[in-house]
Amino acid sequence: MPSFILKLWNHEEIEKEKEEKEKEKEKEKEKEKKEKKEKKEKEKEKEKEEEEEEKEEEEKEKEKEKEKEERRGAFGIIRSFVLCRAALQSTTVQKAHQNLAAL
Repeated sequence: MPSFILKLWNHEEIEKEKEEKEKEKEKEKEKEKKEKKEKKEKEKEKEKEEEEEEKEEEEKEKEKEKEKEERRGAFGIIRSFVLCRAALQSTTVQKAHQNLAAL
């Protein structure tokens, strides 16, 4: 074959190789973009899960606080009753005053 035909053929081969390389690069870029999107989605999901867990924990804490308040209220009523009873049953005025002061 004459040399100019070889040069043209080589040039075409080189162009084809370049195009293939560019296509591969584009595919790699697309893969990277997909991976980044997946990572972002996973991070968002994790954040949502964390937020949900935090909300659940806050709700549990609120429920615990309500229970404590209810117990305190009940305990306070019982305590007041016991102190009033003790004040009424006290044999001395001083003890009665102490029990009433404790209310």
